[in-house]
Amino acid sequence: MADASSANGQGAPTPRTGRDRGAEGAFGPPPISRLALIGTFLEAQFPDARCSILRFDAHRSGLQHVHAARLPSEYATLVDELSSDGSLGPYARAIRERSITQIEDWRSVDASDGAVARLRDAALAAGIRATWCVPIENEAGSAAGVLAFHHEQPYNPDREQLDAARTAASLTELALVYDVEAALLRESESRSRRLEAFRSSVMNLMELGLAEDTRDTFVRRLVEEAVRVIPGATSGAVLQRVRDGAYRFTAAVGFDLERLRTVRMAPEAVAFGHGAHGDRPRVVRRPKLSKALDPMDALTLSEEGRLGEIRAVLSLPIVVRGERIAYLTLDAYDDEDAFDQDAIEMARIFASQAASLMQRFELEATLTRQVYQDELTELPNRTAFKERLQQRLDAGRTYAGHSVLFVDLDDLKPINDSLGHLAGDAVLLEVAERLKRSVKLEDGVVARMGGDEFTILLSGPHIRDDAAQTAQRVIASLQAPIRYQGYDVRIGASIGISSFPEDGRTVPDLLRHADIAMYHAKQTGKGTYRFFLDEMEAGARERVLLEGAMREGLVRNEFEVHYQPRIELVSGHIVSAEALVRWRHPKRGMVPPGRFVWLAEATNLIHPLGRRVLELACAEAVGWPAIAGRPAPNVSVNLSRHQLQRADIVGEVATILTASGLPPERLEVEVLESSAMSDVSESARTLARLREMGITVALDDFGTGHSSLGWLQRLPVDVLKLDRTFVARIDDPSASSSVGADDVAILSAILRLGQALDLTIVAEGIETNGQLALLKELGCDEGQGYLFSQPLPAKELRPHLDRGTFPFNGST
Repeated sequence: MADASSANGQGAPTPRTGRDRGAEGAFGPPPISRLALIGTFLEAQFPDARCSILRFDAHRSGLQHVHAARLPSEYATLVDELSSDGSLGPYARAIRERSITQIEDWRSVDASDGAVARLRDAALAAGIRATWCVPIENEAGSAAGVLAFHHEQPYNPDREQLDAARTAASLTELALVYDVEAALLRESESRSRRLEAFRSSVMNLMELGLAEDTRDTFVRRLVEEAVRVIPGATSGAVLQRVRDGAYRFTAAVGFDLERLRTVRMAPEAVAFGHGAHGDRPRVVRRPKLSKALDPMDALTLSEEGRLGEIRAVLSLPIVVRGERIAYLTLDAYDDEDAFDQDAIEMARIFASQAASLMQRFELEATLTRQVYQDELTELPNRTAFKERLQQRLDAGRTYAGHSVLFVDLDDLKPINDSLGHLAGDAVLLEVAERLKRSVKLEDGVVARMGGDEFTILLSGPHIRDDAAQTAQRVIASLQAPIRYQGYDVRIGASIGISSFPEDGRTVPDLLRHADIAMYHAKQTGKGTYRFFLDEMEAGARERVLLEGAMREGLVRNEFEVHYQPRIELVSGHIVSAEALVRWRHPKRGMVPPGRFVWLAEATNLIHPLGRRVLELACAEAVGWPAIAGRPAPNVSVNLSRHQLQRADIVGEVATILTASGLPPERLEVEVLESSAMSDVSESARTLARLREMGITVALDDFGTGHSSLGWLQRLPVDVLKLDRTFVARIDDPSASSSVGADDVAILSAILRLGQALDLTIVAEGIETNGQLALLKELGCDEGQGYLFSQPLPAKELRPHLDRGTFPFNGST
């Protein structure tokens, strides 16, 4: 049987909890207690007695042994338990009466009092026949404790012994004060060390969360750090909510995670049945496996080592944007009373920090999807495909070869025009699924480049054969009709194939050559595929020469801007002029835009070319006059799809405006409908930023792409420029009367909706007075076309600007 000193430590002033023992193990044992030294002195002075020291605890109005080296532990424990009873024999009377009390023989004590009877029986069982107690008082005269002497035979102390005991009591009072203060100091120092370790751990956790690439690694380290620094924790886990609403173990310390991964915890069963108690930390004492668990899951938990030995569980929800996405649970095995307020607060901070960092992981996942995933089909987008292809090329001999299949859908535009963009989206979704099913290689990649263009990346030893077979499967898979709202929609594809290393060693070369091969396939009648051949490069060589000449032309300022005026149809005033690039080559003369603009887009020369056009247009427009009280005309500049996708396009436009001095309100940017639709969300963000600067936004060639008027709610647009095909058909003598009537009805509907949305409607391609008259009758706001003027150099446009109006055929 252990005695009280072995139970409470070597003369320690208070029994230590499991938490205290953990701290002691980390920082070393406390120094030898002065109470222990007093006890040794007393035993030397009273060799026939077993001496003990009891400290008075005012909070519990009772006594507690702080030294009982030779006293049986069971007896000392019983005295501590019964000490709150004011009639507890000599111990309580010494405190109550502030005088020495004694029992000469425990056998003579009256047994009518139950508590005293238990104490008497315990004393006799411990071999104690006599007990006498000396009160210990502090400087203020209040009770501080009791000095007790126990004898094996009936005993009555003499005066000399009583005086010695009173002196010992005074010394004991000093030791009590010192040891209590020392214990408090040690506890304060230990707590400071724990808090410092905790703060360091939280900082490490923050750095880890910012540095880690994967959530799983972070969550595992989170549990490790929590178990390491939170007082009372011996093991722990994170249970994360998954798609079915249940919680599953994603990290564990002290358990076999692989075994626990199969366990499905319902929300009400998390943390042993206490997962449905709100967002506050919760300590569960003597936890039991919840009956809400599936029997097999409960069996798995029961078989997992130490789960049945847990004495307390601290459970903390991890809340992100108001939703409990996970729980952090910490376990104590030795102490049911583990997890004091300090531990709970530390764990709460851990959970809060974990929530912030997990939100960061979710945000990064969302951003990654936005950057690398096509919004509609959820396939990799252009950026992701190019990066994946570059990684394959960088892998060197890991792969024997690569093929890029450039897939261009045939006849998607009529589907959009006839059934609307929702039908087009449904077709694209089904095409994406069929393309994925057509790729048999495990590491094949299917991506959407934008619009109706897809790409497929294949890698392997027999790459040309695999590419041909894949192309055949794609074409065959698209032959079956796609069902949409009762319609059988049919669509095909033209495919071009380039292979590494034969057809190129870089990402741009492989994509460009696959694109060239695709156009050759389309020219042969669609619905087929072609491998890139060197002879296809014949035209490409001319392109290379033309590309070099363009680069030189940009350096030599060979590009200039012509302007086609835009007229307010009611008044005839010039309200704007569209800037159109022209190339005056020193040897080739005036090169038509159709010869070089597409090449600029294919080679990224569109960026310096577009910047040059914007600089010239702004610099020249700043000097245009305001006539007859009307504001000076605006200048309209086209932004290509590639320019619109640049991250720095807004900053570039702002810089050019500042350098030219042109007010932002006088600049209008035109974006093709198809360009804006290639990535609606990103286009909307970019156009909104331009619009916030005061720049007007126009949607060009409206009605030709795969959008509908409904998209206008998502795009920040001020001006709609109707495609010239609308205008061409409304006064076409060769068109049937029904076609003309339909076009007029469509045009009228667009104009009414545009007016309802407060948009300016511009008709392009006006060439006849009949078209002009009908457009004015329908309420179209503005127009441009050869009826008014072809594009003019700046010098030839200036006289018309000075006049403010533009004479045209049939005008007065």
